[in-house]
Amino acid sequence: MHKIKIYFIYLSTIHMINEKEILSYKGSFSAISIDRVLKELEIWSKEVQLTISLAKKIYVIAVEVLTNIHNHSTQKAFEFDTESFFEVYSETEDVVIECGNPVLNNERDQLHQRIDLLNSMENEELKKLYINKVLKADISEKGGAGLGLITIIKAARKEIIYNFKPINESSSMFTMKIRIPKI
Repeated sequence: MHKIKIYFIYLSTIHMINEKEILSYKGSFSAISIDRVLKELEIWSKEVQLTISLAKKIYVIAVEVLTNIHNHSTQKAFEFDTESFFEVYSETEDVVIECGNPVLNNERDQLHQRIDLLNSMENEELKKLYINKVLKADISEKGGAGLGLITIIKAARKEIIYNFKPINESSSMFTMKIRIPKI
């Protein structure tokens, strides 16, 4: 039997699927909804009894992921198949964050190359790149300094698994799966 707990109606749910407790949110990612999802993440972390250090890593990654969805999603229409989403669940060895949002196809190759580069880097290289980005303080048109993906990979200590699924001629659904080791 599936157990459903709704903390914020129309915003997100915590429910059981195949004995995994999942926090999920699908829809528009405004500052208000992001704040509510993060508050639910704190509740979820306590319910599944995560350690404080693991809960902090998950929270840091979630902030980056949710901010990226908010800042970089091309979603303007409310098409069911292309809605942005965010999910967190616990597996035996990892906590998993899955998320997705529509992106413009002309941004797809650059994002693909950036993630592949970051995935290939050792932890020390990531640290140096992070410090370099902070010191340069180059802010993009969308308000970021390019630290989000670096922060995600540093905190997770594992590669980002990602995919692009075409939506139409101009956009694709970008999905990411981030595994955070429990140990």
